[in-house]
Amino acid sequence: MKIDVGTKVSSRSTDRTYKITHRIGGGSFGDVFSALMLPSETKVAIKVMKISGSKEHVQQMVNEIQIMKKAHELSSRRVPGLYEAFQLSSHNVFDRSNFICIVMEFIDGVTASELVLNLRPLNETVALYIIHEIATVLVSLHAQQLIHRDIKASNIMVDKQGKVYLCDFGVSKILGADIYSTSTMSGTPFWMAPEILNSEAHNCAVDIYSLGITCIELVTGSPPVAKISRENSNPNINSAKQISARDIEASLAKRQFSREFRDIVSACVTYDPSKRIAASDLIKLVQARITGTTFDHKLNIASLVKML
Repeated sequence: MKIDVGTKVSSRSTDRTYKITHRIGGGSFGDVFSALMLPSETKVAIKVMKISGSKEHVQQMVNEIQIMKKAHELSSRRVPGLYEAFQLSSHNVFDRSNFICIVMEFIDGVTASELVLNLRPLNETVALYIIHEIATVLVSLHAQQLIHRDIKASNIMVDKQGKVYLCDFGVSKILGADIYSTSTMSGTPFWMAPEILNSEAHNCAVDIYSLGITCIELVTGSPPVAKISRENSNPNINSAKQISARDIEASLAKRQFSREFRDIVSACVTYDPSKRIAASDLIKLVQARITGTTFDHKLNIASLVKML
């Protein structure tokens, strides 16, 4: 089944119909579209994922729905809301595929990666405001042993009011009450913490590492790349494993950054996860660096979003 502009998809459980307006982009295991909920014409975002048929893939989809709902409840609306999820079957005789549609709150804004692409480089204050807002989300999620595991600029959205959202929970995980780590490899290579890259047990500290790499991405345009693999444009696991502390330091040499900014990044990307800063302490560190109220920073970044 092909989803195009004008396609209508319906949920049997709620009798709601959604009309696709355009493709927003891709996420973990699926494409994301903007759509209108009919007949109210409420704007929504719909993630459409093809079911492979394996039990593991179906369970992954169920987990994403459950985790996103929980994350939204925990995050004081810093994670997009979830309207519903339903199965969609193709009626094409040549394509018997099944799909899962996840209907979410539409965020009227841009991803942080789009900000970087169009306004590169972002200054320290704008980058740290975004990091502060995501760290605030992580405090709530980590308190409930929920790990995002794929934090990067393309999974962060900023709306036209300057509000920052953490999106795409496709590879997230909730750790059990008696299990405080997991060894499943998930995420995007150059943003992955060393313990994930090495298939070691990991916990909530991996999100802090990824957030530190994201901070570098926001002010330089890309995550750090190992010197030995800079000519290799394919962001694979092996090249990501070669990134050293020296490579991370070199990535910040492109521009002049304050000592406080460098200290914040260093606190996040410490290789030893037990020495990595916690989200709550990261918030305090960022607050000590940037001046002005949250309202001021929201206005500043909102003006940037409206420029695009």
